Parts: sequence; C-alpha cells; structure tokens
Amino acid sequence: MPEEEAFATLVHWMEDFRLRALYKEGMEGLYVRMYQLNALLQDHLPRLHRHLEECGVQCMTFASQWFMALFATDFPLPVVLRIVDIMLVEGADVLLRFALALLGSNEDVLLELRFEGLLDYLKRRLYNETAFPTVDDFVAEALRYKVPERRLQKLELHARAHFEDMTREKVELVQLRTERREAELRARTAEAKLADAQAECARIGADLARTKTDYASALERIEDMVRAPAR
Repeated sequence: MPEEEAFATLVHWMEDFRLRALYKEGMEGLYVRMYQLNALLQDHLPRLHRHLEECGVQCMTFASQWFMALFATDFPLPVVLRIVDIMLVEGADVLLRFALALLGSNEDVLLELRFEGLLDYLKRRLYNETAFPTVDDFVAEALRYKVPERRLQKLELHARAHFEDMTREKVELVQLRTERREAELRARTAEAKLADAQAECARIGADLARTKTDYASALERIEDMVRAPAR
C-alpha cells in the first residue's frame, strides 16, 4: 500500500536522520540544531551574527521551521525536493549548510534591515532569484560551506548540557513558584484566622464592656437600696 510505504519511509527518516528529536516534548533536538546554527553563523558570518544579536533576533524565531518541516513551509517544491535528496545522501547535518547558504547569500541585504523588516525578510524572502538564479546555484552555495563533523559533535554536547541546565532551572523555578503560591496561601489563611481572632476579641471586648456596664448599674441599684431609709 502506498500509505504504508509512505509511513515506513517517514519512520525511517525519523530514526536514521534523528528527526524525531525535533518533535519530542521539550524539543531538545530542535534546540540542538538552533544552537549549532547560531554557532556556525558566528563562525562563517560573524557580521550577520552580530547584527542579529543587536536586533534581538534569534535563530529559533525564523529557522525552526526549516528543520522541522525540511524547508517545505517556506520554499518552492523543487527546492525542497533537492534538499531532501541531498539529505538522504549526506545526512540531516546538511540542512545546516542550506541554512547558512540562505543567510550568507542575503547577508548584505539583511545587514541593512532592522527588527520588523529583518524578520519579514528572514521568513519570506530569503530564497529569491537574485541570491539563487537556479536551484543548482542554491545547492552549490550550500555545499560550499564546510561544517566539520567534530565541530558539530562538540556543539551538540554543549547544546545538550545547556539544555539540561535550562530544564533544571525551569524545574527549580516551577518549584519556587509553587512554594511561593503555597506560602502566599498559608499567609492568606493566617491573615484570615487573625482577622477572625481579632473580630472575636472585639466581640469579647464588647461583651465585657456591656458586662461591666451592667455590673456597674446593678451595683449602683444595690447601693441605692442600701442607702434608702427603711420604711
């Protein structure tokens, strides 16, 4: 069945090209790819890397779909098919080289743009005829970038360690927030009990004051009776 074959192919890609980690809870695999891309951008295109940082634009903002959807959401089908064909031969790491080609070939334009215009160009206009007259030009530009496997492995180790630190910090932050909410709840409960106790004290004080008044009145009546002459 074609559907079964397509599913089998998808499973094969997920396992053999380590694509599954891109979609797992927490998206650690995607974080690793974005970490690698950011570091490679600094290696190969330092001016553009600095410009993106100054504008507050992170790779995750514009490049995550390139890796999660194999460029299918933003680029023409013939381009996507060529990327996939090369990935099947070279492995999923080649996607980083295509990302560098897109950014490097548009570097001069990107350096002139600021935040909103920069994001719009990064998301919608990177693949254009000025940068890449043909698909072959795009492929040639991508393969021009050298990305040593040892460099990628080192970056992956750093990325996973950093991801674990962030995850641990998030867990600790959640715990702190939970403890804070519990402490606030205890404080509100204590305040409510204190308010109830103060109200009870006020009631007892009022009752005591009335008792004293009644006692004084009764004492006055008794004294009046004692002082009154007997008939």
